[in-house]
Amino acid sequence: MEAAAGGAALFLVQATMLAALVVSIPLAMARTLPGPDIAMIALLVLASFDAVSGLPGAYRALGQTLAAARRIFEIVDTEPAVREPAQEAAPPTGFDITFRHVSLRYDDAEAWALRDVSFHIPAGGALGVMGTTGSGKTSLGNLLLRFWEFQEGEILVGGVPIRTLSGDTMRSYCAVIAQQTHLFNTSIRENLRIARPAATAAEMERALRDAGILDEVRAMPQGLDTMVGEMGTRLSGGQARRVAIARAFLKDAPILILDEPTEGLDAFSEHIVINALGRLKQGRTTLLITHRSQALRDIAQVFELERGTVLCRSKT
Repeated sequence: MEAAAGGAALFLVQATMLAALVVSIPLAMARTLPGPDIAMIALLVLASFDAVSGLPGAYRALGQTLAAARRIFEIVDTEPAVREPAQEAAPPTGFDITFRHVSLRYDDAEAWALRDVSFHIPAGGALGVMGTTGSGKTSLGNLLLRFWEFQEGEILVGGVPIRTLSGDTMRSYCAVIAQQTHLFNTSIRENLRIARPAATAAEMERALRDAGILDEVRAMPQGLDTMVGEMGTRLSGGQARRVAIARAFLKDAPILILDEPTEGLDAFSEHIVINALGRLKQGRTTLLITHRSQALRDIAQVFELERGTVLCRSKT
């Protein structure tokens, strides 16, 4: 259809040009029209069609444009998943985490994603959460980050209910390392600066050293200015994960959320990442979400989730 419309438009331009020349050339030969005006008339015909040639395409795209606009307005009009406090509470002085009988479901018609979950992580301590896919593990991190609102129970950080803290405040307290590490299509340096825009090269190198990847970055031809590709595709899985760990070192947040941090890595990369995470966890309140027992070494408190409910608790 579009090819036919384009062909018809081209034919119309050529026919109009021919008609203009048929009329203007005899007038020029009769000396009633100056010769240079023939070129002006030809250019005027072309310019006239250029001005309106995009209108058919614009009309064809109008339906898609209106549909996209409706989707945008639907997003704008959607009620936020989390209501921010009218007046934010004073920041917590400590960073222990307490869940008290917390229940969550993402939609009223759905089953509970979490049901009556309670636990406490002392400041600087760690909790491991195991469970199969869909058991509700990731929902724990989403609640701490204030991405979703829970329907029942209470969550406290340093004794302060997180509902009295804004989402931006809670996220500033947390560093997250997930299975799907998001690296932007820019340099290693710029990806690290997301955590701390004013970080110096020395601070970045210290973070990379703590993450166990400094020597590899130095061996790259561009070093810190090496482009990582979209989602870190120019790096190996283990390298991308360790750049994310370095970013967490730079952020130096008091709370650490690790969501399947070793998933998809080979045994060698997993060993390196686990060692780097061991250094990162020191002094930080850590929630480690995994289904791999290897990642739970040095974690004193572990419980298992099944269908959003705490199935059993243990200490390693």
